[in-house]
Amino acid sequence: MADAYGAIIVCGDFEGEIDSIVETLNRFQWTADGDEFKRVGDKIWMSSYGVQYPTVFPSRGGMLFGDGRKCFLDEASHLLVEEWENEGGDMFEEEYNLESLVKAIAHLLTSGTLELVASANEKSRYAYFERIAIRSDGNAERHYFRSFWQSGTKSCSEEFDPSAMNGKVKPTDEPQQPQKVAA
Repeated sequence: MADAYGAIIVCGDFEGEIDSIVETLNRFQWTADGDEFKRVGDKIWMSSYGVQYPTVFPSRGGMLFGDGRKCFLDEASHLLVEEWENEGGDMFEEEYNLESLVKAIAHLLTSGTLELVASANEKSRYAYFERIAIRSDGNAERHYFRSFWQSGTKSCSEEFDPSAMNGKVKPTDEPQQPQKVAA
């Protein structure tokens, strides 16, 4: 298996409760090898310098039930996980959308912008750069640029504006019930 090694750095002019920001960031899977963020003085760093597949597009796993229901593992009750295990259900993986990340992080910022920047390369096959910026007012943007050997560069950008949601983004920590899988 080929591996892409790189780093995630935390930057920006943000202010807020550092310990709460670190705890919240660590609820998401930002690397393939499970590295987490840590507080170092008044800064936030990754727990190691060379991480596998660093990203600002974290994903999470979920459970698929035989009757079409689905539920994310991090939102499931113990009884629901037990039901899924007894049934022998399948798993799925889904990327967190920008709105979900903003709802989890923006309210922890008292001012400024928190930026996560990821970059990595896999031997001489490709290199990539990703950036997410979440502002204390709930606005956010996320970008990636990937360059592939002999096939060019791909890029993508997205923005989130909380004014479409009638005001400042509020956190959501309530577990969701399993939803029907779209046919």
